[in-house]
Amino acid sequence: MDNHSAVDFVTAMCETGEARRYQQHPEVAATQFASDLADQAREMMTESRDVLHRAKGLLRVFCAGPLAAQLSETYGGEYVFAVDIGFSGIYQWTVNIHTADTERRSSDGRLQIKFGPTAWFANEIDKDWSDTVDPADADYSMLFLTHSKHGRIVQSSVGLSEVLDGLDPSDKRLHDELISLVDRRL
Repeated sequence: MDNHSAVDFVTAMCETGEARRYQQHPEVAATQFASDLADQAREMMTESRDVLHRAKGLLRVFCAGPLAAQLSETYGGEYVFAVDIGFSGIYQWTVNIHTADTERRSSDGRLQIKFGPTAWFANEIDKDWSDTVDPADADYSMLFLTHSKHGRIVQSSVGLSEVLDGLDPSDKRLHDELISLVDRRL
């Protein structure tokens, strides 16, 4: 740690009320601080997973209901024939939208809404997506949309917090963004 980093750390300790730790024996203070941080990190991981699961369920309901109806109205017929959330691991924060443009068992042409860790992985690591958002411009508090036919991922104007607050059934932002993605206008 260089001098500037050390000063930044001390400043943060003072600003957060943790400066009292400096009155303790250095080894005791460091051990207790590390333990406290570990406890907080465990709690934050558990709570954030719960939030991601809740968002996934809310997004699935919105996609299967209002969004499917909006897309079907635009394209005619029953454009969306299935919505699923069956992925696991790093891909689990994905809602798959199977449309009339796809074969029933094919992923070609499938639309996806990704968020959180899955959006990050797809945008920055996964080689299946060749047309991605510049990592310097990516905001992972937002939803990301993909179209497998084009290998493209774009950032939505819809935020994860909005999903958790409940998207209004008349909200057409995801519809408009997906239409642009399918038609390659985004």
